Amino acid sequence: MSIVNSYIMPMRLNNEAKKFIKFNCNTTDNVYLDSSKEVESMPILSRITYPTDYAVANGAMQGASGAVRYWLRDAGPDKSCKFIDIDGEIGSSYCDVDYITLPPSIALDVSQVLIAKNSSQLTSNNYRLADGQLDIDYTNHTITFGYVPQTYVGDTLNAVFERNFENLKNTGKTYVCRNTDIGKLKGEFVPMVANEVEYKGERYVRVLVEAYDKDSKYQDGSKPTNGEYQWFKVEPIVWRIRNWNSLPTGINRNGKDAVNYMDLRTVKSIATLPFYPCEFDANSTLWQNSSPRGYLNGYNVENITTNGNIALKAPRGGDFSNYNFLKEAFDFEMIVKKVAGAENKVEESSTPKVSWPTVETKKDSNPFGFVFDELSNDELLAEYVKSRTPVFLHGTSGVGKSATAERIDPTCVRLTLRPMQPSEEVDGILNRETGEYFPPLWFTKLKEKCEKEPDRMHVLFIDELTNVSPTVQSLIYTIVYDREGKDGLWPLPENSVVIAAGNEEDGNKAAYPLTNALFRRFAHLYYEVDVDRWVDWATSINTNEVSVYNRINKDDKTKRAKIHPALLAYVKSRGKDVLNQPLDEDNPSIVTDPRKWEMASNVLYSTNNPYSLKPCIGEELTKDFVSFVKTAQLTVEDILNDSFSADKLMLMSLSEKYSSLLNLSLVDEDNLPKIRNVISQCFGGELRSVFDLMWIRNDPERALILADLNSSMEA
Repeated sequence: MSIVNSYIMPMRLNNEAKKFIKFNCNTTDNVYLDSSKEVESMPILSRITYPTDYAVANGAMQGASGAVRYWLRDAGPDKSCKFIDIDGEIGSSYCDVDYITLPPSIALDVSQVLIAKNSSQLTSNNYRLADGQLDIDYTNHTITFGYVPQTYVGDTLNAVFERNFENLKNTGKTYVCRNTDIGKLKGEFVPMVANEVEYKGERYVRVLVEAYDKDSKYQDGSKPTNGEYQWFKVEPIVWRIRNWNSLPTGINRNGKDAVNYMDLRTVKSIATLPFYPCEFDANSTLWQNSSPRGYLNGYNVENITTNGNIALKAPRGGDFSNYNFLKEAFDFEMIVKKVAGAENKVEESSTPKVSWPTVETKKDSNPFGFVFDELSNDELLAEYVKSRTPVFLHGTSGVGKSATAERIDPTCVRLTLRPMQPSEEVDGILNRETGEYFPPLWFTKLKEKCEKEPDRMHVLFIDELTNVSPTVQSLIYTIVYDREGKDGLWPLPENSVVIAAGNEEDGNKAAYPLTNALFRRFAHLYYEVDVDRWVDWATSINTNEVSVYNRINKDDKTKRAKIHPALLAYVKSRGKDVLNQPLDEDNPSIVTDPRKWEMASNVLYSTNNPYSLKPCIGEELTKDFVSFVKTAQLTVEDILNDSFSADKLMLMSLSEKYSSLLNLSLVDEDNLPKIRNVISQCFGGELRSVFDLMWIRNDPERALILADLNSSMEA
């Protein structure tokens, strides 16, 4: 059962048109616009309407206050149509202008609302409907249901979504933006549509912005940028209840029980459409032929055969059978009540299959129901493990290949290879007296783990495979190829999979290439040094005991970041070239990789002396690090302990401020509001935006955290 079918009452509309006084132009519609006669009785100030950000991005013309014009359903003089101006007065305009907006109106069946109330187990002002939750606000006399794109996500989240949009899940749902340039050129309505994507349970659309002028603005005061893509959140529609006092006492305890429907209109204008896409003739000013009517109801208004005066047709209003407000707002629940004399009924339909970003595909374009999302290396690895496909991880030393395998299976069985490896460690030990083989240790451990937890996948991690000669590699081949080991003696359990890793030849003189036969038996994932990925790992808390030389230090169980904050800020500021420096034969003391920085961090935690790092990272990097940490900087601890001077922070040089931002970007989510507040007060809004991007690290989840934080601050 759908909202359209059960709750929205089709209304018989009196569509006055003085030019056609001899003709009946009345229609019956589910969704409609107000007429001039209906708004004349309203106070002028109550007529003023403001737009959604989505409407602004699609060309809504705003006044200085942000208010917009919106169409009425009446014809005006000559080839014009009536609208409400930004000051609330009634005006008229040529029907083909595309900067006037739409605030839809509907009538909600009171009897169905009361049924929903009586059957609801929610609070008295929340009524459960078929498509979700219907909320009545008794203070403001509004009701909330249905969804459309509305609010701009903000510059920070927008930048993150733009970098990641190809990886976001496309829901298949679309929303009409505006008329296309081709449609304008032809004088027809050819809808431009935006595709909906889902992230973390929320829905968003991406729009190529075409704002009216440079004075256009969003609700948060930011400006739309024409010619660029911006993102908008799909949010519940808020409707004004305009006959509150006449409603039954079952809804309004002080109501007069005088009507059987709720008279609703959206609080905001939700869309921007021309009344008719060209100055065709007088017929193009009639509601029955208009693009707004087609869009709001899902009609083909290019050739009406009933539900209007067929003697007064106009051929270019548009066919909105597939793209319309009812589909957008009510999740494709499209069985419409049969209207006496109505044509163009919208039947129940499934979600249209649409490819990114705006091209509709054929019904059989995905007959197998595939998912076409791009996957990260880590996501690919997880899927290959599920399918028991052996995977080889490529990358330079210290890039995190071992840690990647351990994220898949923290207790994986390791078989670490080395030059001059005894074959018995791979193949097993032969008892020369009996001719029997004793199983290798890796097989015994793997078998025990798999038998103990038969419902889990377990990893045999073969590390440093490129450290051994082709002869030893041939022993590994028997494990990977047929999963049975030497002569079928050591069959891998069904719930196990092989992951192997090795260093690239370019970064390791001891490395051997994989034999061609062995290379063909693996799927291959290639990892590069990624500063942001390393920072995410480094900022997690290490609660394990720290291994140090047991004659000097007792085990330290202090909870701390895996990488010292000072080293983390330094590497983040210097970038990839410092995080991973290949071996230089002319200066072999300077060689770093993510593992070497972890070693340096342990030393720095222990000594608290930057000069102690020289044996780890070399003299040049140590000097550069000392210079870096001697620069005046602000740390997270300084702010949390209130041990800073706001006056001194304001006098910092720009480079000192940037260094401080790098330090502060390591803050956790709980302390983020306090850090951002200090940055805003002492460094200004522009540098706070820089900090936001540093903290996000190209992570959409972090961007949503910031967006929620900004929303709560605005509220």
